[in-house]
Amino acid sequence: MTYSLFVDTTSFDLLILKYAAVLQDPLHAPSEQPRFSLEILDGEGSLIDAQCGAANFIANRSLGWNEAANNVLWKDWTTVGVDMGRYAGETVYIRLTTRDCGEGSHFGYAYFTLDCMKKNMRSDLCGDVDSNRFYAPAGFAYRWYSNQDTVTTISSEGSIKVATDDITYYCNCSFVDNASCNFTISAYAGTRYPLARADYDVEIRDCKFYVTFNNNSTISADGINPLGTNEPCESALWNYGNGMVSTAYHGSAVYDLPGTYNVVLVSSIANNSCSDTLEIPLTLEMPQVQMTLEGDTGLCFGGVATLTLHNSMWREWSNGSTDSTLVVSLSSTTTYSCIASDSNGCRDTMVHTVVVGLPSSDTVVETVVENSLPHSFNGRLYTDTGEDTIHLTNRVGCDSTIYYSLTVYRNVATTSDSTVCESMLPLVWNDSLFTHEETKQTLLLTSHGADSLRQLFGGDSGRPHCAGIER
Repeated sequence: MTYSLFVDTTSFDLLILKYAAVLQDPLHAPSEQPRFSLEILDGEGSLIDAQCGAANFIANRSLGWNEAANNVLWKDWTTVGVDMGRYAGETVYIRLTTRDCGEGSHFGYAYFTLDCMKKNMRSDLCGDVDSNRFYAPAGFAYRWYSNQDTVTTISSEGSIKVATDDITYYCNCSFVDNASCNFTISAYAGTRYPLARADYDVEIRDCKFYVTFNNNSTISADGINPLGTNEPCESALWNYGNGMVSTAYHGSAVYDLPGTYNVVLVSSIANNSCSDTLEIPLTLEMPQVQMTLEGDTGLCFGGVATLTLHNSMWREWSNGSTDSTLVVSLSSTTTYSCIASDSNGCRDTMVHTVVVGLPSSDTVVETVVENSLPHSFNGRLYTDTGEDTIHLTNRVGCDSTIYYSLTVYRNVATTSDSTVCESMLPLVWNDSLFTHEETKQTLLLTSHGADSLRQLFGGDSGRPHCAGIER
């Protein structure tokens, strides 16, 4: 079986395998025996480190395996630790395999569990005590020594009990399959108190605050000042001030809203027998990023509009485009919406309408009399009847065509002769009074309003008692 594992050394740096195996012992050469194996592989399925990243557990009576009937050996639950610090920041694959013998005629199977933990030393007691016991992580071979004598091995067990004194004890933990794969941890044997300390880093993504809390808690001889050995505390309890808690040694939390949060860290040692509390005021503010949508607000039929979104990291227009600038040809008024996110990952929806104006046309027919000439229309002068086509711009800035027709009614002058008898005098004609033979003019208007000049002409008619009249 194979499991993927991202190695986050802020949370763990040890892989702990617990297994119980049942293998037949056909008494082959060791390389041909049934076995249970552990391998750490890369993404290509290749073994990363054959020395420190692989182990074979072979049935062997001389190694303390228990014997059953039919040459079956079984191993009771056993713990094996692997230092994962060398794979920090990588995704590795843990492969566990039970194998038949080389000849393919015997069996083997196993049970197992996997866990992760930190390279921390644990203690039984804390504060002002006479003695203490320290525990190294399970699953390794051990060598204990002190800062007063680095050569002499004090113990090869997983724990030691020592008197309280101003001494630092070291434990070299080595891989059970290869002693060259090892690490060393230490513990101060004097008066021990936890001292809670922490800092944090803030990253803004998706319009949220992702906060990583770095637990710098350490051991103190007086509970006030750090000892200076950088020995970490054994456990932690976080209250992130947003309703969430955690027992991870290094904390992390997501905050949806800006504001001030009271974060509390409780650091403990000796199975939580001694604790120290640190309050961290956490103020989160969202930097202001103003996204703006600019572009044409009006154009004419068939025109090209350009819309530009500023200060966005990601966007999607209502027509599916993801470019920051949108260039479109329009034949009708259109509203565009754009969903966009800024550099903080905060999303907003902006709307922009482009009004499309249509070309217009009109026909204007006018009549004037001759006395009104020259006639002015839309800045042009006209002196006679005729038609004209005028190209203008309408109120939305688009083409406007006027078809203009002008009719000019001319002035009219008429003369008519008429003879009347003297007995018909006086005579009234077009508001003019005639009492004898004479010539008169009168100015009238035509039905279209043009001048109409008419005159009366008098002369010898050759008839007694008659008068000549023009009309």
